[in-house]
Amino acid sequence: MSQSKACRRETFSAPIFDIVLKGLTIRGSLAGTRQDMEEALQFCARGQIHPTVSERRLDDVNEVLDEMKHGKIDGRVVIRY
Repeated sequence: MSQSKACRRETFSAPIFDIVLKGLTIRGSLAGTRQDMEEALQFCARGQIHPTVSERRLDDVNEVLDEMKHGKIDGRVVIRY
């Protein structure tokens, strides 16, 4: 019985020292294909992805948590201390 291409387990190598020292996170998804991932990385490399990031003060952390709880945050929030 053969597995379909979508179900086949493949390996992904990554430089462990760079991941740890730079504090990187690698996440996977069952949606999309390897080609989709390659295209997304190419968009990023060309500077075509512009993340939504806002910066807030540590004094605002309770407001930020409340906004997050109620789904009012668009993108990411960085707490500056």
